[in-house]
Amino acid sequence: DAETRELVTIISRSSLHLKNIVNDTHDFSKIEANKILFETIDFSPSEICREVVAIQKYEAKGKGISLTFEQKGDIPLALLGDPLRLKQILINLIGNAIKFTAQGFVTLYLNAKESGENRYRLALSVEDTGIGISGEDLQIIFEEFVQAKRPAGNKQRGTGLGLPIVKKLVELQGGEIAIKSEQGKGTRVMVEIPYQEGNPQNIKITGQEINMIPGLFQRISVLIADDDEYNTLLLRNILKKWGVNFTEAKNGKEAVEASENHIFNVILMDIHMPEMGGLEAA
Repeated sequence: DAETRELVTIISRSSLHLKNIVNDTHDFSKIEANKILFETIDFSPSEICREVVAIQKYEAKGKGISLTFEQKGDIPLALLGDPLRLKQILINLIGNAIKFTAQGFVTLYLNAKESGENRYRLALSVEDTGIGISGEDLQIIFEEFVQAKRPAGNKQRGTGLGLPIVKKLVELQGGEIAIKSEQGKGTRVMVEIPYQEGNPQNIKITGQEINMIPGLFQRISVLIADDDEYNTLLLRNILKKWGVNFTEAKNGKEAVEASENHIFNVILMDIHMPEMGGLEAA
């Protein structure tokens, strides 16, 4: 159904992104050593913003605040640059805004300014109605391993590397970042990054491909030998969906016995199983 499809899409996008940015410390060390590389591929700035908002809107909803995306003026259909790093910047900024906002809203704004022949400065800002940042903390907010204090003096959890990484990622791409904030009223973070105009036809649309299952799959016989219930459940559901005939075994001994009585086209077998392991059974 539509709701499940939306949730699974968000899980998929979140996990793919998490795979790439899970280690902030590693990124930071690469930046410090001038070893970080930026991709140059075509991407849709509007789609990147929508993806980031989709990833984080449930976190905002859980706190009872709204998360919205607004774009102003004509936005290029495609830019040439590193969309992963742009996502990383936005996820960090929006995540911070949600974290420090107890009520009200968080809004991502997108604009683009022409800056020469086939070049644009992508202007992004994240605005919230959160607790704000003191003038003292604004002076140190981009320093490594530093976190702004909450009014009560308690710090938020985290590495303190998020904003320093964002600042360095923006500057390494020739951009600028600035923060305006007032305690008790909210914060606005503004980012500008220059990009070359891209080609919309080169953008790969994710989530639209349908993998066709060959008809021959429905004529083969498969043996699953695994003592892990989750693995078996996963394989069972996949093979059922594909209309594949299959038999299950919980260990190598059962697999050997099953194969003596039936010819299988494919045997999927775990290595470590009770009574008899997969290598011995094979």
